[in-house]
Amino acid sequence: MNFIKNAINHMNGINDSIDGMNGIKNAINDINGIKNSINDINGIKNDINVIHVIKNDINFIHVIKNDINFIYGMKKDIKNYIKVIYGINNDMNDLNEIYGINNDIYGINNDIYGINNDINDKNNKYGINNDINDIYGNNNEMADIYEINNSINDIHGVIVIENSINGINSAIYGIKTSFMVSKRGPWNFLYVFLTNLWQKHVRAYIILSKCLHLVTKALIITTNK
Repeated sequence: MNFIKNAINHMNGINDSIDGMNGIKNAINDINGIKNSINDINGIKNDINVIHVIKNDINFIHVIKNDINFIYGMKKDIKNYIKVIYGINNDMNDLNEIYGINNDIYGINNDIYGINNDINDKNNKYGINNDINDIYGNNNEMADIYEINNSINDIHGVIVIENSINGINSAIYGIKTSFMVSKRGPWNFLYVFLTNLWQKHVRAYIILSKCLHLVTKALIITTNK
């Protein structure tokens, strides 16, 4: 009986062992489930990482969009710059026209300056003519001076003649004195009177002729001027 009882207990033990084995199996299954859950979590984690990557890609797309907007803005700026440059070119063309006008004005000024130079050259020639006239006048004056010098020389000649006459008079006076000393007589008075009268008339004629000559030259010089 005990044997049977023990056998039954043993069978119950086996059953318990089988239940235990099933429990272990279940536990293993649970562990596998946990492992699968961990894998799922890892998958979710990977999915999250993928989401982060997608988010980063979205952010990158936004950056690209911003870059596109920036490029579009640059395009607008470039377009505006082109407009500004085109406007500057138009302004430069206007400046070129003004510069061309300035060139024309400068050319006109040069022409006027050239005309003025020509006029100045003519004036210079006229001035040279005036200088020549002045030289001619100076020549006339030199001729006048020459005439005056001749007149002065004539005066000097008169003085020389007077000196000569004075010398002659002195000689005559000496002769007369000597004659009067050697030959005293009443005719000496007549001789002295005639001699003095001749000397005075000759001197007066010479001086008068020279004065008339100088007056004539002075009149000629005054008329020429």
